Amino acid sequence: MRIIWSKEERDFLKDNYMVMTDEELAEKLSKTTIQIKDKRNHEHLVRITNFSKEFLISEFWRFFNENKRYPLKKELKPAIGYPSGVNYERKWGSWNSFLKEIDVLGNSGWYKCDEQVLIDYYTNSSIEDINNKLMIKRNKEMIMKKANNLGLYIKKRSSEEYQLIIQDYLNGINCQEIAKKYGYSDGASIYYVLKKYNIELNRNDIWSEEQIQNLKTYYPTTEWEELLELLKPFDKDGITHKASDLNIKRLLNSEWSEEDIDILKEYYGEKSTKQLVILLPHRTESSIVTKGYKLGLESRIRWSDEDIEIFIKEYSIKTNKELANIFNRTHTAIMGEAMKLGLKKNLDEHLYRTYSKEKLINDLKEFAQVLGSTPVVYEIDKNKEIAHSQTYIRYFEGYTNACQIAGLEPNYEGNIFSPKTYRSKNNDLCLSHPELIISNLFIDNALLYEKEVYYRDIIDDKRCGYKRCDWFLVDGTIVEYFGMPNKDFYQKRIKEKQEICNDNNLMLLELYPKDMTKGLEGLINKFKEHGIELKI
Repeated sequence: MRIIWSKEERDFLKDNYMVMTDEELAEKLSKTTIQIKDKRNHEHLVRITNFSKEFLISEFWRFFNENKRYPLKKELKPAIGYPSGVNYERKWGSWNSFLKEIDVLGNSGWYKCDEQVLIDYYTNSSIEDINNKLMIKRNKEMIMKKANNLGLYIKKRSSEEYQLIIQDYLNGINCQEIAKKYGYSDGASIYYVLKKYNIELNRNDIWSEEQIQNLKTYYPTTEWEELLELLKPFDKDGITHKASDLNIKRLLNSEWSEEDIDILKEYYGEKSTKQLVILLPHRTESSIVTKGYKLGLESRIRWSDEDIEIFIKEYSIKTNKELANIFNRTHTAIMGEAMKLGLKKNLDEHLYRTYSKEKLINDLKEFAQVLGSTPVVYEIDKNKEIAHSQTYIRYFEGYTNACQIAGLEPNYEGNIFSPKTYRSKNNDLCLSHPELIISNLFIDNALLYEKEVYYRDIIDDKRCGYKRCDWFLVDGTIVEYFGMPNKDFYQKRIKEKQEICNDNNLMLLELYPKDMTKGLEGLINKFKEHGIELKI
């Protein structure tokens, strides 16, 4: 039996699916969770939000300030007023990559606060007491191994043994061999012993000529994760010390100078993070926002008490686009603030904003006359005088349909349209018959994917704009079906997507009409080369 959705219910779903779970929506709308999920899929309402990096970092530190500890990914949920952890994975590739970029997680996978606990307590506290202080609980073996890597030992070693270690080192035995001889976990531990006794560590026989050359080449500009892998078995302290001996300067130094801090304090509340990067050219946007929060600086995006009071009153009765115009903020900022405050849209018909199809079509026609051409989606969204593109999609089952009703020729230079659409076995919208075949093939082979995901939700690149990928696989692969490779305008779009993926190290699997022939032989072979076996 087909479930009939009223327009008010559809609009309520659209405005609240990001801040309410399917269960909450089902209860509010008197539907089942399956019906909610099916409708979200039908309306293409995927819970992936294009939050900025600045906003996501600020939410991480907000959790920290409120709870006095770092959040785990699973603890960030829209239901409690935070963006979902999946948004961090979209922007940074993984949760750990995000934590490393904001200088919270070490390269060994330990939180830096947990490393400090070992440094402060390992030599004079029990393993149980130490574990109680750790953010991530560990077993005894893991704690001892990590402590040893940091040069920390519970076992009391004699001064005579230390003198033998020093003598062996001065006699030309390398740190790794000394570590094996005296039962240390690795050469880094010997380094700490030598450092403790102020032994000069400038001997070239510790470092191979190749390692020294790699240090000179990569130390100034390479991230620590890659450096540590490249210069094994030396740790961060060993690498930094050697670089200092060779007078090699690091351009990506994580330490903030007093001058940098003064610049940050002076301009943090006035300039955007992109402008601050110009003033602080060796800093990333993430490091600037993180440092700002650690210094307790006020961000320019903070809402005033007066704004919040008005926002609370207006949120339930105005659309997000109207609110964005009122407060001069982005659609994302509106949704983010609503999540923080736990606000929901009002479903009452007399309060909820509705549009007439006639007005929507007339607005579209007038805008086309002003432009002298059919507006593309991003032009619609930039125009604050008319409804959002998603409104046209909801009312007319697609923007192309709205253009056709308005008597406008779809703008193929700005958007790729298909005169006929299809629905996959999962009810995904497919813009061509080959897309339908491919989607159903994925479904039959239990290959998990998301359909029509924005590139900007996968990677932070200004070229992404409103570009979507055909399929985004669970392993991070982007799959595109390029159906018109012989068209000039289409070749340009293919090249744009290829360049975005190539420049951001994204795996792009390209399919063409020739791959759909001979029983999908080309398609099957391409996925096989990618390590995925598909059966027809």
